[in-house]
Amino acid sequence: MHLIMEYAENGSLDAYIHTSGLVLKFENLLNLMRQCVKGLAYLHGRDPIIMHRDVKPANMVLTSNYRKLKICDFGLVKSVASTNTVNIGSAVYTAPEIYNTKKYDEMCDVYSFGVMFWEVMSQRKPFENCTFEHLMNQVLIQKERPDINAVKNSEISEQIKEIIELCWQENSDARPSMKALEDKLNTYLSHFKLEKGLAYLHGSEPIIMHRDVKPANMVLTSNYRKLKICDFGLVKSIASKNTENIGSAAYTAPEIYKVSIQVC
Repeated sequence: MHLIMEYAENGSLDAYIHTSGLVLKFENLLNLMRQCVKGLAYLHGRDPIIMHRDVKPANMVLTSNYRKLKICDFGLVKSVASTNTVNIGSAVYTAPEIYNTKKYDEMCDVYSFGVMFWEVMSQRKPFENCTFEHLMNQVLIQKERPDINAVKNSEISEQIKEIIELCWQENSDARPSMKALEDKLNTYLSHFKLEKGLAYLHGSEPIIMHRDVKPANMVLTSNYRKLKICDFGLVKSIASKNTENIGSAAYTAPEIYKVSIQVC
């Protein structure tokens, strides 16, 4: 018997972030993490709940010029309804409750995702060069985690750090669900898409101002995953004279009312 499987032409996420030599854009990395969370949320939303139990970059493969992520290696997948007392997964990504109590649920995937999220956004290996004994001492006894300050180089780094720290909390009941994580990452990506669209306008020559940026002028497609800026009725070049009051009052910059020249 032969199994025909989809070919992931861009290799693993692990290779992409550590050995590809490619420029890693923050927005693309965040989008890949959103796709991973969406896949895991689907597993955790089944009845009975399904756990992956080996979430790590090596088990994520990429296609479409590194823009699409697919979860693979389901050899350790198990229903949460069954008895879960066996040590599984890869040590640096394994939730502490698996070693401490040998009883666990789908929140073990959330812990593993947190460590992987840190690795992707920092491009560093967690607990690199640690022996297994040293790792167990750090994680189980000292309750240490990878250096959260290694996540940087973005204006939303603090929000990303907060998510990671929630995911790898010692108490599994305090970790967020995959669905909650999916909602958070969708929000952050919408922020990037809005910023990118306005940066395009502001990068024109002459500079173009939208002049009515507000939620009602942003429309969504692709099951709420894509944001597009609309209502360009007030768009104007900054090179022209800008002296009239415009936009929606609650979102209007104070200088539009106070001075005769608009600088957006």
